[in-house]
Amino acid sequence: TAEAVDLPIEQAGAGPDRYAAVVAERLATMRRPVWLVGHAMGGTVIPRVRPLDGVAGLIYLCPGLPARNDSEHEENLAALAPGLTDTFRIDGQGMITMSAADAAARVYNCTPVKLRDWAIPRMRRQWAGGIVTEQNSFEGYPDLPCHVILAEDDQILALPRIAAIARQRLGVEPIVLPGDHSPIIARPHELAALFHRLAA
Repeated sequence: TAEAVDLPIEQAGAGPDRYAAVVAERLATMRRPVWLVGHAMGGTVIPRVRPLDGVAGLIYLCPGLPARNDSEHEENLAALAPGLTDTFRIDGQGMITMSAADAAARVYNCTPVKLRDWAIPRMRRQWAGGIVTEQNSFEGYPDLPCHVILAEDDQILALPRIAAIARQRLGVEPIVLPGDHSPIIARPHELAALFHRLAA
């Protein structure tokens, strides 16, 4: 079974630590053991979840990876795909959004049109301080099994750079799938099969 946790991304001031607390609350109600999957920004959330009782491991999917210091924060910014930040729209409340055209080009660039057109209207704005404009404190990665899955046509992350970061910080060799930043939408069957294989 799989369960998606609805994070308070539209709450100003709520960053990765708050998101992790929400995941921990839900985790307490789940049948365990559980593998935590962090997609995109979710990659900065899952290593923050505490307590770890019942967590079998972590899967980072096209992830951001949290920085432990200023140098790693700069590495994270450098791992964004060229020109990505030009597509960000930050309003007066500090909420970040992306136009439908930019989402189609950046997030769903390999997703079938029907699925892309279903997904884009469901995108939500998010407090920019939780993901882009602020460095959020991070104690360190938990000592748990982990895997990293990247996408070869990702237009959000620069593949060589995020792969190098994953090797350095997590000590694992990333698995690279065909497709874009959203394999959850574009390649669900292949992704589910991979999750089962990794969890086994």
